[in-house]
Amino acid sequence: MRVKWILAGLICTLLISLFAGYSSPGTTTGDIEKGENLFVSKCAFCHHTDSKDKKVGPGLKEIFKEKALPVSKKAVTKDNIRNQIKYPVANMPAFPDLLEQDIRDIIEYLRVL
Repeated sequence: MRVKWILAGLICTLLISLFAGYSSPGTTTGDIEKGENLFVSKCAFCHHTDSKDKKVGPGLKEIFKEKALPVSKKAVTKDNIRNQIKYPVANMPAFPDLLEQDIRDIIEYLRVL
């Protein structure tokens, strides 16, 4: 009987650890204020946040209300934006110094534009 309880506990612990990193599409995983600061220092040179007009790159106002990303035409999802930042398409430069948390922060900032 005791072995069953130990086994059940181990299974529960395993399931909790597997799903601990999961976040649903509407869940916040970053810090908006930090994301804004990072955006200003890394991205604002090329992208508007207050319009959809092209600067050097496309304007990003209300980007999460769009169906597709402006250049890659992939669906607007956190994962696709993350991949765009990590593995840029077209003329966008790479930002190898950004940490995963930095990218999550930038994405959260983009969600509120």
